[in-house]
Amino acid sequence: MIEKTKKYLFRTERWGCVTIIKKRTAITFAHNEHRTLEVGSIINIYSLENGSQYDIKVCKINIESDWVLLEADVDLCEKGPIWGPVVDGHRYVQLGLSAPHQEDSPFAISTGVISSERPNMFGHTLGSAGANPGDSGGGCFDESSGCLVGINFGCETVPISLEKDTGAQIYDKISSRYAARAHIIPINSFQFV
Repeated sequence: MIEKTKKYLFRTERWGCVTIIKKRTAITFAHNEHRTLEVGSIINIYSLENGSQYDIKVCKINIESDWVLLEADVDLCEKGPIWGPVVDGHRYVQLGLSAPHQEDSPFAISTGVISSERPNMFGHTLGSAGANPGDSGGGCFDESSGCLVGINFGCETVPISLEKDTGAQIYDKISSRYAARAHIIPINSFQFV
């Protein structure tokens, strides 16, 4: 499945993740180095699969939900990914660029379980894969179907209170699948943008 889905992961010049969601449309994050992007800006993205460079235009920015919609004048892939729903309890594979120790590319793979399919006030659902710097903007693919179900936009850690939590509670929080929750925007959120 990784080889089939990796073709949808592109990068910016500074190795930020960009995920292709349709043949000429992509999504990336709106924080850090992308905070200065403006609608109409042109950025360069690069295919991880073959290194091809593309000029892509910023079409829409949503700071609150942390995404940037990008469009190209040419096809970025032969066929866009098949979309699927975020389903509570389903396993997923998250692609990112958070492995800087690798020589050729910081390509990273994480796996997790969708822990909440109901979006929060920012439109994010939660998954257990967590995230590292470099994973924002990476695609999340259903492990069994291979469908693109969402885009990772960061993570939060479960709060631990040394004053209130018992040792067993702290252990449970650290060792559970919910210790670091990935924030995922369901791909279906982008069907009308």
